Amino acid sequence: MRSLLVLSLLLTTASLGSDKPFVRVRWKGSELRITYKNKLMTYDYGDSEDAPELFLHAIDQVKTDYLSEMDNVVYMILDIQGPSRGPEGAMSQCGAGTEAAKILFMFDEEGERKAPQIVLYSSCYKNLEPDMDDLKAAATAEKITVAKFETYLPGTEGHVMTRFVTTWFDPQNPRQGFTSSESCTHRELTSQSMESKPISCPQ
Repeated sequence: MRSLLVLSLLLTTASLGSDKPFVRVRWKGSELRITYKNKLMTYDYGDSEDAPELFLHAIDQVKTDYLSEMDNVVYMILDIQGPSRGPEGAMSQCGAGTEAAKILFMFDEEGERKAPQIVLYSSCYKNLEPDMDDLKAAATAEKITVAKFETYLPGTEGHVMTRFVTTWFDPQNPRQGFTSSESCTHRELTSQSMESKPISCPQ
């Protein structure tokens, strides 16, 4: 049985610069622990009631996309990934699936200032397919692109509807959190053409 290791991520790497706030991120199983100035914040992504947007068996990868402090509030975006199910569910639905999300944390020396904002961009459970190859192409002068994904929507028989979602973050206005835009297309399976036509996204 594989032993459970507590992995640590010290967010003071050269790429983040020496002027960044010192934040310690650790994870064990499905639980994420963030420590800032002796304040501990914990999140369990293996508990569907604690984190209904992101549900996975265990965290196996954490990457820091953004870390900064403004007006004594720390804004941190983590890319968190892990398997959908454990070894006991290997032959079940999503047995080989992956769950991945970008999460924006906002906290200060007293702890959490606002509940984390989660953007799930890859999910076997929710049928989300990532489109993360060229995030910079969707960025603007003010905003950085956080995530892109697509998902298929229920449609009439013989038709395929696809929703494309792009999420941004504005470092100059971090309190705003994540903002997203979406577009949708429609394609007839019986058509000789593979071309999809843009349509209004269903509410």
